[in-house]
Amino acid sequence: MHMGTAHAVQDKRAQTIERFRAANPHRFTHAPKLPEIPQVAYINQPEEEAA
Repeated sequence: MHMGTAHAVQDKRAQTIERFRAANPHRFTHAPKLPEIPQVAYINQPEEEAA
């Protein structure tokens, strides 16, 4: 996410999923794992230059 909000959004998602999981334990066989936040994200990834 842009503007440095990725960790805050990820934390909010984790809280939301945990609340849902606590309210509906029969719907989960194991704890969900959120995807990791990528270090770099591109719209158009620059091509590697040949040496």
